[in-house]
Amino acid sequence: MEGKSAAPWFDRVCIGYAAPRFLLPAHALLALPVAVSLLAACLAAHLAVQYVVLEHTLHSSAANRDNWSRTASALHTLGVRAPCLLSGYEAVPIAFYTGCGSAQTDGHDTSTTGAALARAGVLHAYVAPFVRQGR
Repeated sequence: MEGKSAAPWFDRVCIGYAAPRFLLPAHALLALPVAVSLLAACLAAHLAVQYVVLEHTLHSSAANRDNWSRTASALHTLGVRAPCLLSGYEAVPIAFYTGCGSAQTDGHDTSTTGAALARAGVLHAYVAPFVRQGR
């Protein structure tokens, strides 16, 4: 019975006079280095993607820190000093850089209401709401 096996590639790899069963040990021995090489290639690709993500995260974090520091410097230039209370978009990191407290009226960090924030304006020298650009 010449030719047609279950795997067509197997007919190309095997020599005509040898039964495929004689080459199975060689294929088994070659399968391990091929699997290790494939695993190493996948790991290298994964690490390359992780490096790209890390680099993007580091650049955006550095840009955010610079923006928060510039905003805090501008607030200090305007005379905002502790004790003060900031509320709104990006208020938590800006409050940290300015040395102020922060209070949020909505979102995942809700800690006060609008009325309580207005009352806090009487207690603190400065209450500054921040809004996103375009809103």
